[in-house]
Amino acid sequence: MTSSCMKIVDLGLADRYQHKAGHSQSLHANGMVRSAPLHFSAHSFRRDVKIEKLLWCQADGSPRHSRRYRVDVNKDSRKYTSFVTHEGQYQFLKVPFGLCNSPALFQRYINTIFRPLINDGIVLPYLDDIILSSSFEEGIERVERVLSIASEYGLEINFNKSHFLKKRIEFLGHVIEDGKIFPSTLKTKAVLNFPEPANLKQIHSFLGLTGYFRKFIPKYSTIARPLSDLLKKDRKFKFGEEEIISFNQLKLMLSEKPVLRIYNPNYETELHTDASIQGYGAILMQKSPDDKNFHPTYYMSKKTTDAEKKYSSYELEALAVIEAVKKFRVYLLGIPFKIVTDCSALEKTMQKKTWLLALHVGLYCWKNSIMSLSIVLVHG
Repeated sequence: MTSSCMKIVDLGLADRYQHKAGHSQSLHANGMVRSAPLHFSAHSFRRDVKIEKLLWCQADGSPRHSRRYRVDVNKDSRKYTSFVTHEGQYQFLKVPFGLCNSPALFQRYINTIFRPLINDGIVLPYLDDIILSSSFEEGIERVERVLSIASEYGLEINFNKSHFLKKRIEFLGHVIEDGKIFPSTLKTKAVLNFPEPANLKQIHSFLGLTGYFRKFIPKYSTIARPLSDLLKKDRKFKFGEEEIISFNQLKLMLSEKPVLRIYNPNYETELHTDASIQGYGAILMQKSPDDKNFHPTYYMSKKTTDAEKKYSSYELEALAVIEAVKKFRVYLLGIPFKIVTDCSALEKTMQKKTWLLALHVGLYCWKNSIMSLSIVLVHG
């Protein structure tokens, strides 16, 4: 502790805390918010979109000291960062990780200094992880640009924790290799080794673990419904036959090493939808130029609410289309694509400009989201 304190003091990251006369370390309920600032927010790309940008190389830089101590702490706020050691009390001069706003501040900092490369689609920052997507030759050039900016702003890259020009990488619980994405072995093992739930807390944990990879599981919401229904208010916990089947099926589907293709906006795209009284879902598929077949890039599903269960089959199919378009909008904007549905009536009525007028008012409000896209709906 002594050497660590002296080191951060010598580096100008902290100094000894000086108590002011009459100053209290407690919070005062006098109407003034002094040491409980609002939580900051900083833009970070959607995790699923970020993962699909990974094509060839990853620079996983963890700068020494720079990562944790890049932003000055306002002089009036330093007292709120104080910490106690056996040698006395200190306060931070630079924002350390561990404060509620530290990750957001650091994300803002990284977003700001790498803004030119972000705008050019060259890097995707996630805190101190810089992702570069390109071919081998472009990767070399882009790594140089990233390192040049890092040097300009005094960021030190921890090369012992960095990986460059890798064809197989693990990121946020996913493995990306050869244009494909699949769950990491560590995560699937955690699912397979999960014990049979004995209470609601364990149900929450299991659904959280499997739900993180729901995009790999067709009709996830329908399969998991017996488990998720246990979380309803005033529902008595009962882990019976239906729940056991649901539990084992989710484990089985993840154990079979599901694989998705990386989305490419230049490939022919289809959105397959389906619905029933229990739930609805969709598959975002793309045609591979290699084998000329369509492959899944993302599965989406939701269970129906009590109100949605009263919809007609036609409205349920329309609901599946609307929810799928909302979910995959970031992928579908600006490209022509087909929606494939097994509802022939929906195919015929969608050819009319007023087709959404026939829907439930809750669905009709999304008409602009649908009509703004380049859609061809076919019965399949």
